[in-house]
Amino acid sequence: MALRNRNLRGTPLLLSRETPSSVLYADLRSYGGITNKDAARTLLSANITAGGKAPRDRIESRTYLSREVVHVSPKNVNPTIFADFYGSTQTLCSRVVSHVGGQDPYASVTRHYANDAAAKMCSVLASYGLDEQLYRNECARLMRVRLKSERDRHLLLFMLFCITGCLADIRNATVYVEDFAHQKLALDLATVSVDVDTPEVGSTVEDSALGLLRLVGNSAQPPILSLNPGGTMVGALAMGPNAVTNVGADVSRTHARIWRDGERWLVCGLKSTNGTTLTLGSTNEVISVEPPASKRTRKIDYPPQEIHEGDIICFGSNTRYLVLRVHATI
Repeated sequence: MALRNRNLRGTPLLLSRETPSSVLYADLRSYGGITNKDAARTLLSANITAGGKAPRDRIESRTYLSREVVHVSPKNVNPTIFADFYGSTQTLCSRVVSHVGGQDPYASVTRHYANDAAAKMCSVLASYGLDEQLYRNECARLMRVRLKSERDRHLLLFMLFCITGCLADIRNATVYVEDFAHQKLALDLATVSVDVDTPEVGSTVEDSALGLLRLVGNSAQPPILSLNPGGTMVGALAMGPNAVTNVGADVSRTHARIWRDGERWLVCGLKSTNGTTLTLGSTNEVISVEPPASKRTRKIDYPPQEIHEGDIICFGSNTRYLVLRVHATI
């Protein structure tokens, strides 16, 4: 929806529709105290293009700055005008932290880009028909991932917001953020353990606790579901503690059960119609936990299979869950 303002005579003026880039620049201005021109000067490339000027030098033109940078539509984004995002986003993030100030500016910046700023970015992505759920998924991952330094969390969230605003492309933004985490922070966000809840003071942590994270296509679908050591039922009409019911149409009413036996976690089928498979995270080997009913042999028993962090359990044809180690208070 277009925004309206009024001129000096009170006549309504039609302003530009919000875009991912305009949300970015508005946030940098209002929250970070950085003008549009200063932000663009940091984000744009200094390399001279075919036109004889560098994108960074062209921001002196108000028309260029507004139409090609600050208010550019997602379909008109030119990725080649940007400088190295790794350097530019760190520079801008440092300025934002300095502007925010306070006793713990890093925590404040983390909260902002995980909540208010993320909500605005998701809203504008959705307005253009872009998949804002991917942005939510990556935010959730960044908020739960275990970092060597908690101060790195604000930077990763800021990078996600900033690069998404520049490119209007959450997939590429995610690639940049995860590559930065791998190259600069020695983290692999695809496999690192995550937290379900932060233990309360005085609680203890159960090291062998596991949880499940739904995988849909190439993205994760929070929340992470804690597994009950006494037994978690999986199925369309599953019941009991921590029952997993977020499943596809081909998953049986009571499809499978997962429980802990000593230090081992096990999964077994419950005579489901379409079966269950287990892909081992260590080798990518696919194991049949329970074949589909049409392929089962009555004389063969299908014993429980042990599961570990990093494995993927597939219930039916495509309801996939990643097994994760989680914090659980006891």
